[in-house]
Amino acid sequence: MKRIENYAITACLALIGCLCLTGCADSLEEMKKENYEANWIKKFGKVDPNHTWNIATPTEANLSIKEDALTEYTFKIYDNDPIWGTDAKLLAKAVVKTDGEGYAQTHMKFDAPAGLEKVYITRTDSHGRRLLKVSNIENKTMKVEFGIFQDGSRADEGYDFPVFNLPDYIANLNSIKEEAANLEDGLKNNNNNSTIDFNQSSNRTVKVTTDKFTISGINFNTQSNAYGNYKLIIDANCTWNTTEKNQIYGVDVIITPGHTLTITGSILDVQCYTRLIVMEGAKFVAFGGNGTDNNSASIKMQWDDTPLVYNAGTIQTNYISMNSGHLYNTSTGIIESNIIQFLQDNTGTLTNYGKVHVESIYGNGRTENIGAVQSGQHGTINNACFINVDMEFNIFNLNLAANSSIESKYIIVNNMILRPSCILRSDEFSAQNASWKFVGDKETGRALISTKHTSYLHSGGIHIDGPIYYESNTFANETYKTAIEIAASNGLGCGVVGSAPFLIIPDGFDANDISKADCVGHGNIPQDFENIVDTSIEWVVAFEDLGSTGDYDFNDAVVGITHNAETNQVEITPLAAGGTMKAELYFGNEKLGEIHDLLRKGAPTNVPINVDERGNKGQKIIKSVGNGFSISEKWQDLKIVVGNKSSTIVLEPNKETGRAPQAICIPAPWFWAKEGIHIEQAYKQFGGWTQDQNSNQKWHQTPERGKIAL
Repeated sequence: MKRIENYAITACLALIGCLCLTGCADSLEEMKKENYEANWIKKFGKVDPNHTWNIATPTEANLSIKEDALTEYTFKIYDNDPIWGTDAKLLAKAVVKTDGEGYAQTHMKFDAPAGLEKVYITRTDSHGRRLLKVSNIENKTMKVEFGIFQDGSRADEGYDFPVFNLPDYIANLNSIKEEAANLEDGLKNNNNNSTIDFNQSSNRTVKVTTDKFTISGINFNTQSNAYGNYKLIIDANCTWNTTEKNQIYGVDVIITPGHTLTITGSILDVQCYTRLIVMEGAKFVAFGGNGTDNNSASIKMQWDDTPLVYNAGTIQTNYISMNSGHLYNTSTGIIESNIIQFLQDNTGTLTNYGKVHVESIYGNGRTENIGAVQSGQHGTINNACFINVDMEFNIFNLNLAANSSIESKYIIVNNMILRPSCILRSDEFSAQNASWKFVGDKETGRALISTKHTSYLHSGGIHIDGPIYYESNTFANETYKTAIEIAASNGLGCGVVGSAPFLIIPDGFDANDISKADCVGHGNIPQDFENIVDTSIEWVVAFEDLGSTGDYDFNDAVVGITHNAETNQVEITPLAAGGTMKAELYFGNEKLGEIHDLLRKGAPTNVPINVDERGNKGQKIIKSVGNGFSISEKWQDLKIVVGNKSSTIVLEPNKETGRAPQAICIPAPWFWAKEGIHIEQAYKQFGGWTQDQNSNQKWHQTPERGKIAL
């Protein structure tokens, strides 16, 4: 704010004879506005007729959640990643409570910097545990979903695991059952001995509809080479004695909702082109094998890669032997078993979209000593939800989806593909020649391997690709810690040891009912996580006086304003005063004080403060505001009144668009130009923004060093 020139004052006094003092002041103000506008056009060209000079942009978010019923969740929206080493600012916050079905939604309005392309949304549960998501802003709006929605899909999938769908004929299962032969009535040429003889019977579909009925077995002459040639429909609570005839070739065994098939005897041998289908609401129980070796398993899958066990209900067994084929657990599926063993040189795959609770999972390379890792593990696991292992988890290939988890007492795993917000947690961890690869957005995602104790890591044999955070309380040998540190330094954005800054959804694990477990089990709450303090975004309003010099440095009065939506208050902070006249700061009609005095108590008004160098901020002034306060709308309540009782000039944000600005609004941190330096010299892209407010919207992020106050 420059001194009003002597000739202007003289001219004003000369008019007193024909105008009152107020009229003279009005004429002086009007004259200077016209001069200011004309100089602006000479400097920058014509102004965008829609220009508001405000970077704060009204933005809307539609957030939905489908998780636990009658539970409070907190949504927070940030302009940056709130955890991963950035200076994130809180843009908005909302608290919702889900209904009896676990559903809630909210519509949020907030101010975001123009040009901001994406925001970071956290969902916090009642335990303080969070899930982070990133959303693009399109047309000033966004839509984000958390949880599992009515169609059964997960809103946060982000993986490409195998998907097996029920056979098409399942949709017409009722009509097929009507035409099927009743096994209880006795089939042609089977002597009524409850053995299914597909070799001699012309009927390829058989059903069991009587509770407590016992199946003796199935007869075949040749193996089948296609799915669905034969069908056995279990539409009752029955048993299958597999003591003698325990092999299935080319049969679809379908257990219908509300019914249980119990295997007695020894092994149920699932072989070529056989599908064991446990529908949602159905149950398969098999405790026939003694669980000591491959030939005494409860379920044995072998011969080629075609056997499929499809579970949308519940499987309870003591031993599943995976020589080949695919064990597929849907999002509604629950598998409870003592042992799942993988054999035959890495064949056999478990894909889990639901819940799995077992005592141990291992391959041929099983070892009783967690520190003596062997390279003979077999099998592949694709995990999209939650696997809980009481004792040993020993697998060769592991593929974890976003927001999935595996927990085990002992973990030995070599090849891993990890995705955002997945967790591998153990009491003890070991790896031989390990390759750990992160798949996903490496700027916003991260994966976590968390263990209480590292028993063994092959020095020089650990390869990490991507932001995979390794968290270990202790190491059995310092060389293991060194191996991780070296791998981390060679990787991309990898954490090493300590408390991981990790966001994840958890909801606890109930060992008695794993259907209540969330896909990430216990989740992760590092010790330093709870100490994160949210900082609301600050906006800077920079004023330019109406002097005739036309320097346009926008440092004549600089004020910060922050809105706290939780308290419905704003914090107004004087930052700089470049003018040399008395300047009163107003918020609405309320005078807050003289800006030099607010910056430094008792400071003279004729000396600029914090102009060429950023000094201490002024005292914060806290004012209450109503609900729905918006910087994009209410920044115009800030104004500067310059002068004295006889002659004043009001500097304020434009009340109409398309005029040369007396004030601009920018997100902090912002570095104003030094005294006498035009703003377009300090910010090269500023001129383009003046002519089109939809272009060069990030001009304030690229200052010219040496021309700004630091």
